[in-house]
Amino acid sequence: MIALYPADWTKSNAYFIVSQVLTGCSKYKPALKFAELSDEASNTEKSKIILSKLHCELGDYQKSLDELLAIKQQTAEVHLQLGSAYIDLGYADIAEKETLTALQMFHDEACDETVYDYYGDFVTQPEVASNEKVKPDLINCSSQQRLIRIRAITSDIITCLRILSYIYSSMSCFETSHQYDQKIIQSIPITYGDNALVEDLCDLHQNEAIYYLNMHRMDLAKENFPKALALYEEMHGKDSDNVDVALLFSNLGYLHIVAKEYDRAEDYCTMGLNMFRRVLGEDNTHEDICRTLRNLGDAHHGRGDYTKAIEYYQRPLDLLTAEHGADVDHRDIADALTRLARICILSEQYQQSYQHLNKAMGMYLRLYGKDVPKIEVAAVLREFGRSHSLNRNFMLALDYYIKELEMYRKIFTADQSSLHLGETLFSIATCYQQSKEFSSAEDYLNQALTEYKKCYGKESNHPDIVKTMKALDEIKQLMVERRTDEQGATAN
Repeated sequence: MIALYPADWTKSNAYFIVSQVLTGCSKYKPALKFAELSDEASNTEKSKIILSKLHCELGDYQKSLDELLAIKQQTAEVHLQLGSAYIDLGYADIAEKETLTALQMFHDEACDETVYDYYGDFVTQPEVASNEKVKPDLINCSSQQRLIRIRAITSDIITCLRILSYIYSSMSCFETSHQYDQKIIQSIPITYGDNALVEDLCDLHQNEAIYYLNMHRMDLAKENFPKALALYEEMHGKDSDNVDVALLFSNLGYLHIVAKEYDRAEDYCTMGLNMFRRVLGEDNTHEDICRTLRNLGDAHHGRGDYTKAIEYYQRPLDLLTAEHGADVDHRDIADALTRLARICILSEQYQQSYQHLNKAMGMYLRLYGKDVPKIEVAAVLREFGRSHSLNRNFMLALDYYIKELEMYRKIFTADQSSLHLGETLFSIATCYQQSKEFSSAEDYLNQALTEYKKCYGKESNHPDIVKTMKALDEIKQLMVERRTDEQGATAN
């Protein structure tokens, strides 16, 4: 059998299979070595995609992108992986474009009415092809072969929808993200069959939990996390180490942070961190390890232990700087600086916070360019505003908040709802209120309320909506008192 194929082909496939087995066991570093050997022997699209995925798992997002850009033929699979790579690098707009392109290409490849019924409304709706126009490889085969082929294609479509869900979630467009998750829930039975136990289903329960967490529906969030954990344990074994389970523990920690249950939050985050380190290595800079360290920082911050919180916020920065270099412009380093600045602001270390923010802003501008609107840049502007506001420099804070708002207006379309917009509008209103400009404060509070209701629903009693309505009542009362004072002064 072996003699029928070239020697390098045999080596390439052997290396590829070993790499896949190691990847399935979350042994990414040795998997990468075998994937590199496979690529040396074959240099195919498949080997480049595998290399890209492994670089992504190990947190080297630029290498992940470089492997994909080296592929000459831009197939649907390549566009799909490009979408994943660009979102990891912070280019949500490009990621969205690449993923939608992949979705359209997979849809066209399927060329099947059943597939169209499930996915057509998520892409530019093409005219459904008649049976005569279906691709030959789907016509000249048995119904069973056709079903297998359709399901293979639709599993790729589900992956596209998952990435789109993640893109919108990263932009705080939670309702849009949730719509994609709901579409996946409908699609899993047709692709995998009823009662199928697949990674997509595990991830969906976790996504549902995060969605309800962001909607402040703690009961439903707490209901979905255990479902995801039970499915992961059924797939991988109860006591096995796995990055998906580690991430679940980290997210459970975040849930308890939001619920102000800081001891339980620390326990879950520590479990996640230890599992990540067992799988990925002690000094790995993977974004999920950094996120878990930040969650631990949030837990200590919630307790009021700013010293311990700063220690945990500092760790991702130290890890990233050690790997990439102190003078290298890197998105994750800039993000770590921004988060470290946030805790410095809360502990009234304003000068230290300005140093971190200026360094982060310089990195982002060199990475993205001066006139490119980015959520990360807006986050730095927000922390500048927060710092000046807490220092009672309200007009200076207002300048930063308005710049932040202008950037979000460029990032989000008019029909997109985002918590970022609501929070920024509320901060602007607060600055106007503190500056005694009550009419402007009322205007921005009404805008914030509109934005929050778009995010949470018109009938929601989410704390952000309650907070904004309370602030509006206070502003109206202050305006009444001012008019009364003015009328009294006129009478006198």
